[in-house]
Amino acid sequence: MCIKTKLQTCSISRIIENYLDRSEEKNNNKVGNKYEVLVEEQIEDNVYVGRTIYDAEEIDAIVYVKSIRNLQVGEFVNVVITDALEYDLMGVIEDEFTE
Repeated sequence: MCIKTKLQTCSISRIIENYLDRSEEKNNNKVGNKYEVLVEEQIEDNVYVGRTIYDAEEIDAIVYVKSIRNLQVGEFVNVVITDALEYDLMGVIEDEFTE
C-alpha cells in the first residue's frame, strides 16, 4: 500500500470517528426531551420504529418507541427520549410509563 493510500484511509477513519462522536453527542442531548414521532413500522410486540419531524428518512436518526398500546403506522405520537445510541434514539410514549 502506498503512502498516499494510507493517508487517505487514515483521513477517512478520522472523519468517520469524528462523525460518530458528534452524532452520539447530538443524540445524548435529546435524552429527556419530548418529540412528535411518526410511527413507520412495528418491529416487535410493543416496539415500533419512527422518526421525528426533524429527521429525514434513511439519513437521520430513527426512534425506537416502546408502547403498551397498539400504535398504527402513520400515527403521530409524543415520545420522551430515554436513551441514545450512536445513530438512533429510544423512547416511550409520553405519560404511558412512569419511572
